[in-house]
Amino acid sequence: MFYSCCRLALSRFTVNVLIQNSGHLIITSGLVLKYFRRWNKQFTGDHGIFVEERWEEEKKPDGVKWNFLEHKGPVFAPPYEPLPPNVKFYYNEKEIKLSEPAEEVATFYARMLDHDYTTKEAFNTNFMNDWRSVMSSKEKELIKDLRKCNFKHMHAYFIKKSEERKAMSKEEKKAIKEENEKIAKEYGFCMIDGHKEKIGNFKIEPPGLFRGRGEHPKMGKLKRRVVAEDIIINCSKDSKVPPPPPGHRWREVRHDNSVTWLASWTENVQGQVKYI
Repeated sequence: MFYSCCRLALSRFTVNVLIQNSGHLIITSGLVLKYFRRWNKQFTGDHGIFVEERWEEEKKPDGVKWNFLEHKGPVFAPPYEPLPPNVKFYYNEKEIKLSEPAEEVATFYARMLDHDYTTKEAFNTNFMNDWRSVMSSKEKELIKDLRKCNFKHMHAYFIKKSEERKAMSKEEKKAIKEENEKIAKEYGFCMIDGHKEKIGNFKIEPPGLFRGRGEHPKMGKLKRRVVAEDIIINCSKDSKVPPPPPGHRWREVRHDNSVTWLASWTENVQGQVKYI
């Protein structure tokens, strides 16, 4: 590959550049981009050349990862939406109106009703134990045998919802895409030492049932909903601390520049620390 080096004087900025024979330009020192864009148009006409901006990281003392770090925090899973009144749950052939916490966990099982997992003893035992932990005292007295539970109405409802999503119009899909892009634009970037950097994964996994690999002994256990009180936020002291959701507070706010993570929490099934 052929490269040539040159030095450009743009207004009061002097810029070192590297130009490939493919017309690919790499800028390796500071630049106000509008000055380069003006030069690029004059130099190459309307076509221009491909520009790749690179910022050279400032040298820091050993162990220091950044001097300034600011971000908007994580995006939490959406709140649970209760089932419509016409979607029923039956226990021992009798209709039971579940409390919202118990209903939410029941929906996790109902979604998997046609999966092999729900035929496994370990999965069912773990699910039942964790499901009962969120039940009201009245529900605990009544619901004791998973074999007497009828999730079929719930399961049929989720199949219908899945089919509706697949049949959405282009306009509906576009609206969802635009909303996701809006969220990504707000939460998907952080500012680190004056530079805007993309965040790999800024969304917290929603609650559900743990599956694991193979015959994992914890399959079927409840992956609890992560809330702000579980989250440790990491940012610089002079940054704007991201606000928690209304009515909540962060577990802790740290200013540790020896690490590069923005937020962390411990998941409840295996006790693993998760990072953003």
